[in-house]
Amino acid sequence: MRNSCFPQVQYTIQVAEISQIPGYEYYKFGLGDKTFIEDTEFFGYNSDGDPYREEIVLSEITEMLDDPSKNTITVKNYKTQFQDLFQRITASVQQT
Repeated sequence: MRNSCFPQVQYTIQVAEISQIPGYEYYKFGLGDKTFIEDTEFFGYNSDGDPYREEIVLSEITEMLDDPSKNTITVKNYKTQFQDLFQRITASVQQT
């Protein structure tokens, strides 16, 4: 129920490319990668008092070859087609 109350969100985040540094080789990211984001100002906290975590998918990568410190990624909250359909059905049932 809690997941259905959040709208589609999108974040653009400035990132540093660290996968070339020894010990950080596994920090390479790509389009379609999924992870979680915590935004307590928008999503708040769960019933345990911990920050609510929203699943996100990396949807865009912008690499600035002249100035890598200006690289950005864009992420969106992630929902499968089934989850999206189920949320619409749940919303319709709640309305009636």
